[in-house]
Amino acid sequence: RVKVNTISLKEKILKENNLPVEVKILTLASRPEDYINFCSPNSRKVYLQTIGNFLNNNTNYHLLIKSHPKEQNKSKNYWSNQLNLFNNTNKFSLTNLDMIDLASISHFGFCFYSSSCVDFAFKGKPMIEMTSLNDTLLGNLSSAFDQEGNTLTGFSSNKLAININNEKSLCDLLRDIEESYYEMRDKVMKGYQDCFGIKNYDPTLFSDLLVKERIKER
Repeated sequence: RVKVNTISLKEKILKENNLPVEVKILTLASRPEDYINFCSPNSRKVYLQTIGNFLNNNTNYHLLIKSHPKEQNKSKNYWSNQLNLFNNTNKFSLTNLDMIDLASISHFGFCFYSSSCVDFAFKGKPMIEMTSLNDTLLGNLSSAFDQEGNTLTGFSSNKLAININNEKSLCDLLRDIEESYYEMRDKVMKGYQDCFGIKNYDPTLFSDLLVKERIKER
């Protein structure tokens, strides 16, 4: 695998979108709508509009959207509707970069339920994992819970992602994101170290974590 110069890669993306060098890149690791993987379609819609509102009100961020291979509609027009942003805005763009490269150049990330949080944690970048309080199969089957008794994914229960499960929590987190950034960063870095130790990156590491979670659920 060819090593990517992340500094020039970030500069290239900012230049392509006519953005100043101080703009911070964010990443959304998307996935198709379903009632299986922890985030219901209704929650997904609300979260995306909340992210769009955050981008619209902040000039120092640009969102890169990495679509899931199974997502059929990957156009910028589709995403502008989902985020409630103008199609010709430079607030977001689409990408096919590998997740580890996105983790290298991003300030933080968003996902619904994705192993991409492992890549981000390895790079010391927090990923906000957006889930539903109910209405999903895996959410109902999960054996991991937060202090309020709400279900967690295997990733967030192992502190590899920052879990939120409602619109207000996402709004509150984004409002104070820079103040809480280093706390979130330290949390996922420690989560990665606790799960995998200090070692070179291996893209198959997260599969071992999933196996452990399935054994625990039995």
